[in-house]
Amino acid sequence: MVLAMLLGARTPARAVRLQHAPVALAEGWSQPAFSTVFSESLSHGHCVLVKLPQKEQVGEDYRLPSELLTDLHARELAHMRDYRPARSVFFAGGRLALRRALWAMEAPGLEPILPGKNGAPVIPGRFVGSISHTHGLAAALVARRPPGEEGEEERMAVGIDVERTSRPTSLRLARKILAAEEERELGLHLGLDEQQDLTLRFSLKEALYKAMHPLLEQTIAWHSVLVRPRPRSTLQKLVALAPAAPAT
Repeated sequence: MVLAMLLGARTPARAVRLQHAPVALAEGWSQPAFSTVFSESLSHGHCVLVKLPQKEQVGEDYRLPSELLTDLHARELAHMRDYRPARSVFFAGGRLALRRALWAMEAPGLEPILPGKNGAPVIPGRFVGSISHTHGLAAALVARRPPGEEGEEERMAVGIDVERTSRPTSLRLARKILAAEEERELGLHLGLDEQQDLTLRFSLKEALYKAMHPLLEQTIAWHSVLVRPRPRSTLQKLVALAPAAPAT
């Protein structure tokens, strides 16, 4: 199974409105690599999942299929010219997912989507977006910026994270990313075992970071976010927005 967590955040940063939605899909898609396996408009943007080649299929001599090159901008191809094959697959898959989501929202043209100063993709025009990768899958979420007060665009960001639930998350990660209260609750709700619950919480926090960091422009400590998943795809979150302590 695949778990995709989607989050949207808007300013003012001290009164952030959050949304989330899980997307669960069975593994074993029959489509060829770089096909769209999920495309749906949601309340906080358009989500696209693109199938990627499996890890064992991407050797040192692997080359992207030539038919994909017309859907990638020349500046994107130049950007990944020196990438190793595995990284090229992730980069190309993420850009294809973003571009297909943009096209689904009737965004015009083929503008380059390159990494910004923090590595996140910079989406052209009045759009924001986020990408995530896991083995065999790239995910993208794109949203249109709503107009703000006096005609100015409202600051907005979205975040997405995708994880394969068939790959157990090491419980050693719990102490690094969970608050003490979350550790005590791990595996006690929703019929999930500890590893599945940890994967869910990790995915939510990762998506939250991607949605919040462009607005706050500061480090968000894992332990400053308390996540309480609830049944029926709802979620309670407590977000502490105090700046992280400077590194020493």
